[in-house]
Amino acid sequence: MNTRRQAIYLDDSSEALLRVVCDRNTDLGLGIETGVVSHRRNDIPVWRPANPFGLGLDQSWRDGRWRNLYEAKVAVAPPEQDGIYDRGPVEVAGFRARLPVVRFTETLALRRFLRQQLR
Repeated sequence: MNTRRQAIYLDDSSEALLRVVCDRNTDLGLGIETGVVSHRRNDIPVWRPANPFGLGLDQSWRDGRWRNLYEAKVAVAPPEQDGIYDRGPVEVAGFRARLPVVRFTETLALRRFLRQQLR
């Protein structure tokens, strides 16, 4: 029986991690396949290109590299605030703390791929 572990490239790493991709879903309209991998006790959403014309026995797109779907960006503080990064109130374990504000965006690789794919 073949292993279900596949090459995952997190944070554009040059070396792959072998992980099982769970909850896989193919969106042929966008030309991508998405899934979730576990790494260091975290679940990380990943994606790779899906070739709708490569169906059948020759599905070479299935050997493609899985990559991060999202990246975290720390918000820059407004000029009137002290410090470089913006901090906001967050509730952690029942306590309120001022922590750096983080927003999640799709990775540049995914945005570029979709722009080219959907032209």
